[in-house]
This record gives sequence, C-alpha cells and structure tokens, in this order.
Amino acid sequence: MSLSRHPHPVDRPVLPILMIAFAVLAALGASGWNGDGGFFQPLAAVLAVVSAASFVVLLAIYWIGWVVRGHLLWLEERSSPGGEPPTS
Repeated sequence: MSLSRHPHPVDRPVLPILMIAFAVLAALGASGWNGDGGFFQPLAAVLAVVSAASFVVLLAIYWIGWVVRGHLLWLEERSSPGGEPPTS
C-alpha cells in the first residue's frame, strides 16, 4: 500500500483495543454489581449505557475507515495501467 507514509487508522491497534475495553466496561456495567444491595446500580447503568454507546460509535468509525481504505486501495489498483503499481 503506497497511499501515504503514515499507516491508515484501521491498521493501528488503538481502535480495536478501545472497542474491546468499552465492550468489557459495558458488560461489567450491565452486570450491575448485584452484590452491593443495589447501591451502585444507577452508576452501573450509566456506565453500561455510555460504554455500549462508545463501543458502537468506535465500531462505526472502524468500519467506515475499513471501507474507505479498501476503496482507496481499489482506486489505486484501478488507476495503474495493467495492474502494476504507479511509478509517480
């Protein structure tokens, strides 16, 4: 891939790591910390909703980046004559 000298955001490990972290936090918040008699239940509900929403937003960003990266690679491949990499 010769689009730029910096790696595409989809190729960096930050987005998948953040998605996993928010999914774990959402699962932890959804469990509700039931052993405390319901004292932390409102906090757990807020944590679950915010973490799940953050996960969905990051998943959408990752997916859109993946589609755009694939499209750029397709355009680069299509613009080169004979399927060879461009020489510019």
